[in-house]
Amino acid sequence: MIYAIIFGIIVIVALVNILTNYKYKSLININFIIISLFLLFIASFRDGIGYDYANYKKLFDLIHYRDASNFEVNIELGYFALMKVFTNNYFVVFITTSISILLKVLYIDKHSKDKIISLLLYFSGVFIMFDMGVMRQGLSIGITLLSIKYIKERSFVKFLFIICFAALFHISALIFLPLYFLGNKSFSRKIYYFIALGVLIISFADLTKLIINLLMYIPIGIIQSKLMWYSSLETGDLALSLIKRVAFLVLFVEFFKIKKISDSDSYIYLNGYFLSIVIMGLFSSIDIIGGRGSTGLYFLQIFIFAIIIRSISHIYFRFLMLILVILLSLNSITGPINDGSTSNQPYLPYENVLLKLFGG
Repeated sequence: MIYAIIFGIIVIVALVNILTNYKYKSLININFIIISLFLLFIASFRDGIGYDYANYKKLFDLIHYRDASNFEVNIELGYFALMKVFTNNYFVVFITTSISILLKVLYIDKHSKDKIISLLLYFSGVFIMFDMGVMRQGLSIGITLLSIKYIKERSFVKFLFIICFAALFHISALIFLPLYFLGNKSFSRKIYYFIALGVLIISFADLTKLIINLLMYIPIGIIQSKLMWYSSLETGDLALSLIKRVAFLVLFVEFFKIKKISDSDSYIYLNGYFLSIVIMGLFSSIDIIGGRGSTGLYFLQIFIFAIIIRSISHIYFRFLMLILVILLSLNSITGPINDGSTSNQPYLPYENVLLKLFGG
């Protein structure tokens, strides 16, 4: 199984890094590049694999063979334009996925304290679900990472431009907007925990419909149409996921406070993760908003785990943290693959356009 092999290789590299105390930096970089390029290869040249592949193909055919407008296909303008420009659906998949993956791995390479740990969490938590599935949102998440620079620089106009550009491919990028105002502020435990408790109560009281009704007053057509569509869908319960996120928030906050972590990047990632809890709690009965919609913010945890592991001095405790990351990753990777198989959006057996072409 191709995904298990990739997962195993990343885990082995991460384990070697910890046991050798990150001694072989050049080897780490080489492994990171090779694995990243392989991820790009299997995602960009896949054929009929993953969530929404068939739906994207239908949209492409609708645009090119029925002269459909953006209104008729009901997708964001950026992705509509992308499909309109290219006359082959394979090119659309290749361009979308390649840019999406490159944006993420380049950011990880430059900013992660432990790029292999971040790569493991990215592979299991976002790559499988989005870069191998919901491509529009995967690309949108990659673009939003570019906005973090402008949060640090306090340049709102540039930040807003990046977020709006990302929203051209998936509207969920707008959920990133509040992160600018949280920025790199270090809030007290009371603020983090009190607000987390508040959104838990809101979630359990199921007030999402009230919140949706209030947001419908926003006079922007695409936001209103998306809210109406998402709220009409039957989705799963996010209660357990929300509780898990809150539990890890406590772990992250306590570690940051005890270790006196204070650099700008770290608190942007922490506040982004915290904001993902707020979004999930407010929209817990609509998975496509509270769950999938908050993924761009939740994704920032891959940098938090890297910070924690590199801040632990004792190898034994680093190893325990690695075990925790592996367990979380296993849980993340099996869900989409199993669900895809049962919903006729298969991940297996893996099919590749180039391998088919050259294999005859």
